[in-house]
Amino acid sequence: MEEEENLESRASLNSSVFKVFPNPATNRIQHNYALEQVESTHIYNSLGTEVYESTSLEQAEIEIDFAPGAYFLVLQLENGVSVKSKFVVIDK
Repeated sequence: MEEEENLESRASLNSSVFKVFPNPATNRIQHNYALEQVESTHIYNSLGTEVYESTSLEQAEIEIDFAPGAYFLVLQLENGVSVKSKFVVIDK
């Protein structure tokens, strides 16, 4: 029961607090999460391959040069929780 509540609160956090914009994107994305809580940033393509990773987070904007398609931005937080959001890259 407790684990179900924890999963529900994580899902709620993912959908209500963490956003990626613009979506769709062409050459850069931004997120709205508090940088001081972020330990690392990862982007995965639709096949699950990591295409971007950074532990240096001085700004919430990320330059991207990816093929068109669906991607997932995953932020690993200091408290061990990961939040993710899907975004789409379109042709420039």
